[in-house]
Amino acid sequence: FPVTIQTSWTTTSNWLQYDSGTSSYAAASGYPNSSSVNVILPGVGGCVLNSAVTGGSALSVNNLTIESGHTFNLDNSAATLTIAGNLINNGTWSTPTAGSTVVFNGSGAQTIPAVSYSNLQTANGGTKTLGGTITIPGVVTVGTSTTLALSSNNLVLTSTGTPLVLSGTLNSGTGTVDYAASATQNITY
Repeated sequence: FPVTIQTSWTTTSNWLQYDSGTSSYAAASGYPNSSSVNVILPGVGGCVLNSAVTGGSALSVNNLTIESGHTFNLDNSAATLTIAGNLINNGTWSTPTAGSTVVFNGSGAQTIPAVSYSNLQTANGGTKTLGGTITIPGVVTVGTSTTLALSSNNLVLTSTGTPLVLSGTLNSGTGTVDYAASATQNITY
């Protein structure tokens, strides 16, 4: 593992890449930024030590696993994290900076974990199901050909203006959408 570790996701020297042919780790040729890459953020040692600070970057991963002892942070209002597979949070998912966005864009079914998001988007088809009640202080955008399923969970929208943009389908199941801002909120569909 590198001796000096910064907290920036986009610093290549922070990362090691597993080579299944040799069953070993080697210096990565770049930072992970592809919808086919699985990223594990370890609790002790590893590629990025105790903080994944994304800056203003647009990042894509397939699966993102945050292990116990690790803290992940979307730390910039321009940061966008796109997840094509699963988000598994066994560590700490810090409340993201206002304006940052997490996009669930797998072509199939995905579960959206009940963690803090500023803005939340679904894209690329399939059904995206809330894994628990989620409060969004920004905007939820349900993309074309995508279904956002609440199941038995609630979606709490605290932003004024238009906090829910539906280009796809919203399936409330037994859950509810709670428009909870202290000022005017618009409903569009």
